[in-house]
Amino acid sequence: MNVSTQVAELLDVLAARFGTTAEHLWAVMVQYYTLKGWLGLTLGGGFILGGLVAGGFGRRAHQAVQRKLLAPNEGYDWDQNLRAAKECRQVLLVAAGALATVGILLVMFVGVERILVPEYFALQEILKILQ
Repeated sequence: MNVSTQVAELLDVLAARFGTTAEHLWAVMVQYYTLKGWLGLTLGGGFILGGLVAGGFGRRAHQAVQRKLLAPNEGYDWDQNLRAAKECRQVLLVAAGALATVGILLVMFVGVERILVPEYFALQEILKILQ
């Protein structure tokens, strides 16, 4: 017995449980995983754009704080404190950016995978329901 006949039998069993036809159920499940893939890809792209916008705002805020701190004051040495704060901020921003980028790329990879091969995920869902 080959795989396609096994899948057809599983779809018939599942369709009988839901009171519909196997062809309709398969088409709906494939469409669902395609749309879910596009949603993941769009969500990842939105997070990347949001990160770029937030990075731009963060840079402008950093420049404003730097101008304020470097302005002439009452003889207080801001240079050492500014350097320590800048190094700490850079380490935190790089770490947060790296973690966010890895997470976003994983979401986008799963989205592209579901767009390219929605039949695989539909079949996995059928097998999970029937077990």
